[in-house]
Amino acid sequence: MKKLLLLISILLLIAPVGLWGSATAEPIAIVVNERLGIDNLSSGELSRIYKGQLETWSDGQRIFVIDRPMDSKIREQFYGIVLNASPDHKFFKRGSPVSFDPMISKSPAMAGRMISRVSNAIAYVYLSKVKKGYKILKIDGRLPTDSDYKLVGGS
Repeated sequence: MKKLLLLISILLLIAPVGLWGSATAEPIAIVVNERLGIDNLSSGELSRIYKGQLETWSDGQRIFVIDRPMDSKIREQFYGIVLNASPDHKFFKRGSPVSFDPMISKSPAMAGRMISRVSNAIAYVYLSKVKKGYKILKIDGRLPTDSDYKLVGGS
C-alpha cells in the first residue's frame, strides 16, 4: 500500500511537467526574415506556399520554403492544421509530375539560422522558439498571441 501511494504521489508530481506530453497547446508561429516586406498571409496563401503552388512573394522574390522532418511533432500538427494532410504527404508542382521539395530543417535553431540569413525564407516554429531576427507573420490577420489564432498544436 505504501508503494502504491508513493507511486501515485510521484506521478502526480511529474505529470504537470510533461510525462505524457504538454498539457497545453502551443501556437505555431509562421516566421520570415525581419527584412521581408510581408506582414500577413491568408491561411490559403500559407497552404499554397507549403504545397508548392505559390512560389513568389508579392515583391517578386522567390519563396524559400523551410519545412521540418517528417517525424517531427510540429510537422504533424502543421500539416494537419494548414495542409489537411499527413506529415508524409508529397505535394507536386501545379500541372507537373515534379514533386515540391522544400528544404528540411532538423531543428528550430537551424530554421532560425536560415530565416536570419535568407531574406525570402519562410518557416514554422513553436512560438516559444521565436528568436531575434524573426518576423512573426499574421495569419488571417491574427498573431499567435491572439486568442482566436488557428495554428495551435495539440498536446
